[in-house]
Amino acid sequence: LYPHIGAARLLGLTDGAVGRPGVDAWLRRLRETPWGSDDLALVRAWWLNRETQDVDTRRINWGTHRLEWFMANGFHDRFLEEIRADRVLWSVGPKNNALNSPLTPASA
Repeated sequence: LYPHIGAARLLGLTDGAVGRPGVDAWLRRLRETPWGSDDLALVRAWWLNRETQDVDTRRINWGTHRLEWFMANGFHDRFLEEIRADRVLWSVGPKNNALNSPLTPASA
Protein backbone atom coordinates (compact mmCIF):
# COMPACT_ATOMS: atom_id res chain seq x y z
CA LEU A 1 0.00 0.00 0.00
CA TYR A 2 2.95 2.35 0.59
CA PRO A 3 3.48 3.31 -3.10
CA HIS A 4 -0.23 3.27 -3.90
CA ILE A 5 -1.18 5.73 -1.18
CA GLY A 6 1.64 8.01 -2.31
CA ALA A 7 0.34 7.80 -5.88
CA ALA A 8 -3.19 8.59 -4.68
CA ARG A 9 -1.88 11.79 -3.15
CA LEU A 10 -0.24 12.79 -6.46
CA LEU A 11 -3.52 12.11 -8.27
CA GLY A 12 -5.44 14.24 -5.81
CA LEU A 13 -7.53 11.33 -4.52
CA THR A 14 -7.78 12.63 -0.99
CA ASP A 15 -11.27 11.36 -0.16
CA GLY A 16 -9.94 8.03 1.11
CA ALA A 17 -6.99 7.23 3.37
CA VAL A 18 -4.78 10.08 2.17
CA GLY A 19 -4.60 12.96 4.63
CA ARG A 20 -5.84 11.00 7.64
CA PRO A 21 -3.59 11.41 10.70
CA GLY A 22 -3.12 7.67 11.29
CA VAL A 23 -2.24 6.97 7.67
CA ASP A 24 0.09 9.96 7.48
CA ALA A 25 1.87 8.77 10.64
CA TRP A 26 2.17 5.27 9.16
CA LEU A 27 3.67 6.68 5.96
CA ARG A 28 6.20 8.69 8.00
CA ARG A 29 7.21 5.54 9.93
CA LEU A 30 7.63 3.63 6.68
CA ARG A 31 9.80 6.37 5.18
CA GLU A 32 12.06 6.09 8.24
CA THR A 33 12.79 2.40 7.60
CA PRO A 34 15.81 1.53 5.41
CA TRP A 35 13.67 0.11 2.59
CA GLY A 36 11.21 3.00 2.80
CA SER A 37 13.91 5.66 2.60
CA ASP A 38 15.69 3.72 -0.18
CA ASP A 39 12.45 3.52 -2.13
CA LEU A 40 11.79 7.22 -1.67
CA ALA A 41 15.33 8.07 -2.82
CA LEU A 42 14.93 5.92 -5.94
CA VAL A 43 11.58 7.51 -6.77
CA ARG A 44 12.96 11.02 -6.31
CA ALA A 45 16.02 10.25 -8.46
CA TRP A 46 13.81 8.81 -11.17
CA TRP A 47 11.56 11.89 -11.21
CA LEU A 48 14.56 14.23 -11.26
CA ASN A 49 15.61 12.51 -14.49
CA ARG A 50 12.07 12.03 -15.80
CA GLU A 51 12.75 13.68 -19.16
CA THR A 52 15.48 11.13 -19.91
CA GLN A 53 13.26 8.15 -19.06
CA ASP A 54 11.70 6.16 -21.87
CA VAL A 55 8.39 5.73 -20.06
CA ASP A 56 5.08 7.49 -20.57
CA THR A 57 4.62 9.25 -17.23
CA ARG A 58 1.92 11.63 -18.39
CA ARG A 59 -0.74 8.94 -18.62
CA ILE A 60 -1.91 6.19 -16.27
CA ASN A 61 -2.34 2.58 -17.34
CA TRP A 62 -5.54 1.61 -15.56
CA GLY A 63 -5.28 -2.08 -14.81
CA THR A 64 -8.50 -3.98 -14.20
CA HIS A 65 -8.36 -3.83 -10.39
CA ARG A 66 -7.59 -0.10 -10.36
CA LEU A 67 -10.33 0.75 -12.81
CA GLU A 68 -12.82 -1.47 -11.01
CA TRP A 69 -12.09 0.27 -7.69
CA PHE A 70 -12.28 3.71 -9.30
CA MET A 71 -15.70 2.98 -10.83
CA ALA A 72 -17.07 1.18 -7.74
CA ASN A 73 -16.22 4.24 -5.65
CA GLY A 74 -18.06 6.69 -7.89
CA PHE A 75 -15.20 8.31 -9.76
CA HIS A 76 -16.95 8.03 -13.15
CA ASP A 77 -16.75 11.75 -13.90
CA ARG A 78 -13.11 11.90 -12.85
CA PHE A 79 -12.26 8.99 -15.15
CA LEU A 80 -14.10 10.65 -18.04
CA GLU A 81 -12.01 13.80 -17.42
CA GLU A 82 -8.85 11.68 -17.57
CA ILE A 83 -9.97 10.13 -20.88
CA ARG A 84 -10.82 13.52 -22.43
CA ALA A 85 -7.46 14.95 -21.32
CA ASP A 86 -5.64 11.95 -22.92
CA ARG A 87 -4.19 10.90 -19.56
CA VAL A 88 -5.28 7.25 -19.88
CA LEU A 89 -2.87 4.70 -21.27
CA TRP A 90 -5.03 1.95 -22.71
CA SER A 91 -3.83 -1.66 -22.74
CA VAL A 92 -4.94 -3.34 -25.92
CA GLY A 93 -4.45 -7.03 -25.50
CA PRO A 94 -2.10 -9.53 -23.90
CA LYS A 95 0.93 -8.53 -26.00
CA ASN A 96 0.71 -4.87 -24.94
CA ASN A 97 1.68 -5.13 -21.29
CA ALA A 98 4.65 -4.53 -19.00
CA LEU A 99 6.08 -8.02 -19.55
CA ASN A 100 6.43 -7.31 -23.27
CA SER A 101 7.87 -3.83 -22.85
CA PRO A 102 11.41 -3.22 -24.12
CA LEU A 103 12.04 -1.63 -20.71
CA THR A 104 11.28 -4.79 -18.73
CA PRO A 105 14.41 -6.25 -17.10
CA ALA A 106 15.50 -9.61 -18.51
CA SER A 107 14.91 -11.29 -15.13
CA ALA A 108 11.17 -10.50 -15.24
